[in-house]
Amino acid sequence: MLLHVWMQIFGASESATHALSLVFGLLTIPVGFWAGWSLFGRRAGMMAATLLAFSAFLTQYAQETRMYELMGLLGLFATAGFLHGFVYGRRKYLIMFSISLALMLYTQSWGVFFWLGSVFALIPV
Repeated sequence: MLLHVWMQIFGASESATHALSLVFGLLTIPVGFWAGWSLFGRRAGMMAATLLAFSAFLTQYAQETRMYELMGLLGLFATAGFLHGFVYGRRKYLIMFSISLALMLYTQSWGVFFWLGSVFALIPV
């Protein structure tokens, strides 16, 4: 549905549809920086952003019109929300976790595996 709206605005050419994946891929870098910094400190944020910027998988999937970049972005939000909310006890981040998880479930069926992993991760927490 998001790609449909994107195509209505920017066109249906190959480069236009690939641009949506590129936007998601580029957004993972600052989101990774924020997640690393907010959870483990500034150095971890810098390392996370650097690793995401040079990730071969993110680079490859940013050149395709697929949902993988969006799943990676939502996965970062959901993981950070889970750690903030359940591990560190910052309950306001549970809203971010819930919304990210719901969007993952709407984006791709692999969101079910993330959901199951989150449920199992609550056992030791």
